[in-house]
Amino acid sequence: MLPKGSKYYDTSAAIQVIGGVLNNPSLLDSGQYDFRDIDFCNEFHKVIFGAIYNVKFNGAEKLNTKIIEDWLQGKEKSYAIYKANNGSEWMHNAFVKAEISNFDYYYNRLKKMTLLRTYDEIGLDVSWIYDPDNILDLQKKEEQEKEFDQKSLEEIADEIDQRIDRVREMVVDGDSDESCQAGEGLSKLLEDLSITPISGNPLWDKYFDQIVLGARMGCFYLRSGSTGTGKSRTAMADACYLACDEYFDVAKADWVSIGRKNPTVFISVELDISELQTMALAFISGVPENHIIRSELDFDEKARLKKAVEILERSDLYFEYYPDYSIKDIENCIRRHHTGEHKVSYVFLDYITSSMKIIEEVARASAGMKVREDQILFLLSSKLKDLATTFGIFIFSSTQINGSFKHEQILDQTVLSGAKSIANRVDVGAVMVDATEEDLEPIKELIPYYGTPNMKMSIYKNRRGEYNRVFLWMRADKSTCRYKTLFVTDYNYNIIEGILDKRKIEEKPQGEDGENVIF
Repeated sequence: MLPKGSKYYDTSAAIQVIGGVLNNPSLLDSGQYDFRDIDFCNEFHKVIFGAIYNVKFNGAEKLNTKIIEDWLQGKEKSYAIYKANNGSEWMHNAFVKAEISNFDYYYNRLKKMTLLRTYDEIGLDVSWIYDPDNILDLQKKEEQEKEFDQKSLEEIADEIDQRIDRVREMVVDGDSDESCQAGEGLSKLLEDLSITPISGNPLWDKYFDQIVLGARMGCFYLRSGSTGTGKSRTAMADACYLACDEYFDVAKADWVSIGRKNPTVFISVELDISELQTMALAFISGVPENHIIRSELDFDEKARLKKAVEILERSDLYFEYYPDYSIKDIENCIRRHHTGEHKVSYVFLDYITSSMKIIEEVARASAGMKVREDQILFLLSSKLKDLATTFGIFIFSSTQINGSFKHEQILDQTVLSGAKSIANRVDVGAVMVDATEEDLEPIKELIPYYGTPNMKMSIYKNRRGEYNRVFLWMRADKSTCRYKTLFVTDYNYNIIEGILDKRKIEEKPQGEDGENVIF
């Protein structure tokens, strides 16, 4: 029985190819043909061809039933499949009925089926090229058969790629066959913007929030950083600020109402659930995480933690832990949280990295072709942007940066570890590093007025934002996941003032009703 997704398999072509190789084993090492395990999705065919291939490359000059069976007897499962299908008689018939002169035709048909089957298995509809399920429209079936036989493997692959590229041009790059006069619909657009400006729910750091216009729906933000800078901690702060309704303001020594709760999921790839929970507790309560995990708490901290637990218990914040994940895993997780009972619209993926599961997934989808790490990371970032656009949700992630950042004055996509092309798909791109004495030298005259930063964040990409290519000079308390921008400069270290005057978040003392007011 053929497995699910194997409608693109021509049994006759597979038998002819196996029969041809039985007649002429040198076809396996001629260099003219590229045989792969995935070309055979019938388990019995796979067993037969695998045995032929292995005995040939273990030195067999001639192929016969005995040498095949000798090789298979040491493989219990394969030998059982062989015996169940009367392998000896089957091979004899394949040998006798092989049309050697038509081997190239059957080989090419087998490879074309492999191509279509591989695309079909990753969810791409290729029935417009060849539809084996069509049993009603005989004229269409005949036309497809004719074109399928006439086109080369490369031509079919090119046709599919052209369609995919066209979708990318229309959806991602905004290229459309449709056109309009420049002023068409403009009055309506301005009216809509006067009612609903382009702005999202607030993020934790007020300066960062103003610059990127909040957590905007349909957007994908990327905040990268070197090891230990707190990529997960800053993400946790933003996730909690979106999903919880209160937090403790240490400066005011009081609990502050944030406003309505926004359903949010935090997907971790390294930190387990308990680690995520203590980080969230530290942020909400303002109690240093090391006090929590060591249980070194004074009376006030115990009381704050008790309330922080209550806040998180009633929050709309959900945690997921994927230590080894595929692109499909992430997509399914986001889809489940967004379309399920949680109705999540805010997603934080701890950070973008390759994994064995992703490598295997992409290798299968590319028919075994070797794929570079930068291509894998680009595919993942593309999927995140596509999900943000498709579902109309907000997605935030991060990446590691490479060692070159230590020698770079400007921190942009060139310092991203693995693939700078990741930044091509993001709406906001930022890089965060610990501030060194060398970093502080150009701003030493500003420090007496604003305070001494211990972190520097470079915003190198900001679609639709007023401010871009700026440094946020921050004071980070990593123990409570709280990062506060002290001041902002451009890349030439000139102070930028008035940023917070354009977007203010009114936080309400405990007990007051209502949502955040953004004005």
